[in-house]
Amino acid sequence: MRITKYIVSVLVLVLLASCASIKLEKLTDESKINKSGIIYTLPKTKLNINVDVVKTTFYKGPFSDYADEYLGIENVIKNNLTEYNLSNIDIIPTIENDNDYTYLLTNYSKNIKSLAYFNGTQAVSTLNAPNTEKQIYFVNKDFVNETGFVPFKDRTVKPLVIEKSDTVWKTILVDSVYKRIPKVNTAIAPRTVKEQAYMASRFILKIRKRRLRVLTAMDKNYPKGNTLKKVISELDKLENEYLNLFIGIKKYDTAKYNFVYVPDTNLTSTDLFNFDTKRGISENSKYTVGISFTDDNKNEYYDKLNKIKAKKSDFVYKKAKFVKTNILLNSNVYKTVSVPIYQVGIINYLPSEFTKNNIVFDKETGGYIVK
Repeated sequence: MRITKYIVSVLVLVLLASCASIKLEKLTDESKINKSGIIYTLPKTKLNINVDVVKTTFYKGPFSDYADEYLGIENVIKNNLTEYNLSNIDIIPTIENDNDYTYLLTNYSKNIKSLAYFNGTQAVSTLNAPNTEKQIYFVNKDFVNETGFVPFKDRTVKPLVIEKSDTVWKTILVDSVYKRIPKVNTAIAPRTVKEQAYMASRFILKIRKRRLRVLTAMDKNYPKGNTLKKVISELDKLENEYLNLFIGIKKYDTAKYNFVYVPDTNLTSTDLFNFDTKRGISENSKYTVGISFTDDNKNEYYDKLNKIKAKKSDFVYKKAKFVKTNILLNSNVYKTVSVPIYQVGIINYLPSEFTKNNIVFDKETGGYIVK
């Protein structure tokens, strides 16, 4: 009788223990799912490479050839051209499903009351706690269409045409004597570029003289307070507009590109795009921009840990490994950052009794916080 009671007690304890423990099964292509449960995957890292390219358009001033002669300015834009430069490259890690590590979670009702996923994935973000996941947006922006843009609108405060006179001598016979009589022909002719440049330079000097008179209170009606600031600001603006006719202008625009790369377990390098200062990002550009990885700690240790078999009652999660990630410009290092990459990280096992707590997983590192 005692033996029977003992056996019954043991069976009850075993049954209770089995009911209290979660069960986890790794799924493969050959797996047959014949019971209900929660399917989730471990994460893998997707690298979003955001690239900012600044386009600088140089516009030659119409009077640039006379900048030194009339204003004593030597360093001016001599040719119309466009130049591209990489202004910034950011590497933003996000996660997606690693379908090679898919699990079926059953017998979890007493341990897991709620479960949330990272946005758009089946990778677990929380157990028994509110989901704090935030969406990350990647916005592409193209260069502005410059069709119809007029870099220089005003060239002069004087008319572009001038009345020019030309004297012609005419020989006539008067009383058997030939005489030369002048005849003045008047016509409207356009001013030459040099004449326009000269007038523009004189106007710049007048603006400077006017500004000096205002600042030194040479005029009787001296502006004060905000009025003085506004007058000086308008004079500066007007001078710059006419000065640009000689030195030229630069116009800046920024385009944003997004490239995506998912590293493999070997951290294989790859090319992202081609770039040079003449064409920007283009298939025909001269230089290659790529991504490579420097793994200071080799993966043998991580591979060894990942081969450890877990108990069926353990909850599987994964921690990322920080790896030096290099952006290469024509094989030279342009930028290096340390990025958490799940593909070379460690698989960990959370004892089933821990899952009763409120657990929040860190999307970046894969570690967890018990709340």
